Amino acid sequence: MKKSCKGLPGCRENSPNILTKAKNLVKDTAKHIVNGAENLNDKEYLVRINTCKACDLFNKEKSVCESCGCYMIVKARWRTSTCPKNKWTL
Repeated sequence: MKKSCKGLPGCRENSPNILTKAKNLVKDTAKHIVNGAENLNDKEYLVRINTCKACDLFNKEKSVCESCGCYMIVKARWRTSTCPKNKWTL
């Protein structure tokens, strides 16, 4: 039986599987395109990405959110994107 790492720093036991990651990517990309593919300005983007970088769910090596599985360097730039943990104020 595999031991749980839940509660330990760096534990990614509950990361989304590949199917969930793909679903999130398709959903967010479609929403972005349908709404005119509008990006945030640099100031707004920096607020979002710095919030991600300070989050314990942000994988710094891959720039991926361990909650939704998205590549945050891109997702944080899209105006229509949202944080799965509601940490973005924009």
